[in-house]
Amino acid sequence: MARGGAVVCLACLLAACGGPSGSMRKEVNALISARDFTGAEARIQQEKLGSYGKKNQVLYYLDLGAVQHDGGKYKESDQSFAVAETRMEELYTKSVSKAAGTLLLNDNTTEYAGERFERALVNVYRALDYLFQGDREGALVEIRKLSRLLQEYADVYGATSAAYKDDAFAQYLASLLYADDGKGDDARISLNKSKKVYEFYAASYGTPAPNFPLDAGDAQAGGELVFIHLNGTAPRKIGKSFSVAWNEAVVALKASKDDEKESAQAQ
Repeated sequence: MARGGAVVCLACLLAACGGPSGSMRKEVNALISARDFTGAEARIQQEKLGSYGKKNQVLYYLDLGAVQHDGGKYKESDQSFAVAETRMEELYTKSVSKAAGTLLLNDNTTEYAGERFERALVNVYRALDYLFQGDREGALVEIRKLSRLLQEYADVYGATSAAYKDDAFAQYLASLLYADDGKGDDARISLNKSKKVYEFYAASYGTPAPNFPLDAGDAQAGGELVFIHLNGTAPRKIGKSFSVAWNEAVVALKASKDDEKESAQAQ
């Protein structure tokens, strides 16, 4: 498997209400476009406690890991993504435990925990990091983690048509690594899932599905050469604020509870 020349920007989507400034992003993008990955890495590290701050450490390690990956520092990249993955899992568990009884959530005061697709991309990048270090078993560990995560998404969000619940490229990468490991059935399952998601992309977004001339595991004895090319920059994530009359909301909530109490007493 060969890695194509990649000119890729920050791995994640930056929230408009926090994180690096637009000027800082432009600086990093320019450095990446010039293939100055060392400079881009240093610029991101300068802002760890600055424009990233404590509430955007997941974003910091995602960005850092992506730039380190593009610069060929695969060991350091994996370490950065490992920190991001651990913190994302911690914040997800914390958010679930705090969700009950929460009326409002202020994104300006909460720590950024990442999107579902970012969580999946962590395993994609970590698998590639291991692969490019010659550690196929380590790559397979990440692919198995990825497969479990995507299955969890399918189970939870399968009925929601617009929700992110699978990833075509991630499934395709999984099929390649399963095939390389001699796991033909797993490879075909992942490849079929990839094709299905690509068909969904084509129908929903007008993006044509790629051509798969060979099914996983069907390459001749000479092998198959696969180029992975990460192209372009991620779109910016835009935040929206909604004003709520807090005092009125509390009064309305109290009145509703009082009505329920009176109704129960009357019965």
